[in-house]
Amino acid sequence: MYIIYFHPFLQEMMGLTYFMLDQSRKEAEYCMENAFSTYLKIGSSGQQNATRCGLWWVEMLRTRDQNKEAATVYFRICSEEPLHSAVMLEQASYCYLLSKPPMLHKYGFHLVLSGDRYKKCDQIKHAIRTYRSAVSVYKGTTWSHIKDHVHFHIGQWYAFLGMYDVAVAHMLEVLACSHQSKTTQELYLRDFLQIVQKTGKTFEVLKLQLPVINISSLKVFFEDHRTYASAAAASVRESLWSSLEEDIIPTLSTGRSNWLELQSKLISKQYKESNICVAGEPVKVNIEFKNPLQIPISLSTVTLICELSPRSDETNTDAGNSTIELQKEEELKSSTTIGYVCVY
Repeated sequence: MYIIYFHPFLQEMMGLTYFMLDQSRKEAEYCMENAFSTYLKIGSSGQQNATRCGLWWVEMLRTRDQNKEAATVYFRICSEEPLHSAVMLEQASYCYLLSKPPMLHKYGFHLVLSGDRYKKCDQIKHAIRTYRSAVSVYKGTTWSHIKDHVHFHIGQWYAFLGMYDVAVAHMLEVLACSHQSKTTQELYLRDFLQIVQKTGKTFEVLKLQLPVINISSLKVFFEDHRTYASAAAASVRESLWSSLEEDIIPTLSTGRSNWLELQSKLISKQYKESNICVAGEPVKVNIEFKNPLQIPISLSTVTLICELSPRSDETNTDAGNSTIELQKEEELKSSTTIGYVCVY
């Protein structure tokens, strides 16, 4: 009995020949698999040949729209060298994206793996590029931990490049991380504050998610007669109050009926708008603040900014702006209630 041994390079060429002659796909892939596996068994000296063989094999699979199988080969080509591995993992992610149907989870996961490898070889810009592509995959999903990981590292890397405004924007996405451990929450908050301080100037942070404001709890109390009742009176719709007020407003002097009779069409506009606040009257605001973290958050000053807009039927009235500043001397800690501000 004779044992015929084919050199891996010969098997590689046989696989390519089968492919170019459009012969048996099974035979072509069998030859490439044997050649690739043999190169890997040789060790580090065969890694370059394995990479070449794998790239030929990938092109064969992609030509036949076998993108999922091509991604697997890209993954097998990965070596211990970070840059080589990063490029292969990124190419594997694109193959998953081109699969039918697209495998978005694997696409995003391999982009993250590729970004980590780019970072290890100090290719920060390439790491940011791959991570930013992964953001679009996880946006709007419930994969909270991986989203936090992506935004946090993008923020760190942008800060390393000195782009602090973009870094802060990504760090803001991970601050309200109630699902994370206390240690992770402290890490996120500490790095966020450090990045803000590195700007070297007064940096206005917009859309800060700490503490969380419970908008549904917002109530505004005007100093009219309803405030002498219970706080629940503020939730009564305005139309009901208007109808009650119209019933007791005297009619115009031209009317022949007594003042108890309702003549809404003859009531002047100034009487209809009698239920308004004038300058100097106090306005009370009740709103809840919630701390989503396991660590305490300090608040030293709370400023409420209100914008006064004209009604739609008042075209000649200019819009006014008013600012109400509520200064809080004490720090508001978690589980503390002061005045009309609640922090849980």
